[in-house]
Amino acid sequence: MSNRYRKNLLVCNGSSCQQASDADLVAFINFKLNEYNLEDGIKVVQSVCSNKCSIGPNIIVYPDNVEYSKVTKSDIDDIIIEHLLNERIVERLVFDKENG
Repeated sequence: MSNRYRKNLLVCNGSSCQQASDADLVAFINFKLNEYNLEDGIKVVQSVCSNKCSIGPNIIVYPDNVEYSKVTKSDIDDIIIEHLLNERIVERLVFDKENG
């Protein structure tokens, strides 16, 4: 990943995640990052399928290695405000590795 960006958001591009999304999630995230003036520090990347189709859409925040699942448009502000701006994980969206 590029050092130019403070963080990268890896958005699963698998067909199940795309179908489960209530919009073009990547475009919406980029729109919201622009609203918060974060477009220069955060890069949004479509990633290969993360094989967690039943709990998609999935987003990984890198380099933090935090996996968010079942992400909707209404969750994006929380991820931006809490995680990207304030370094607090949005616990309700975190993928549960033990029960996943």
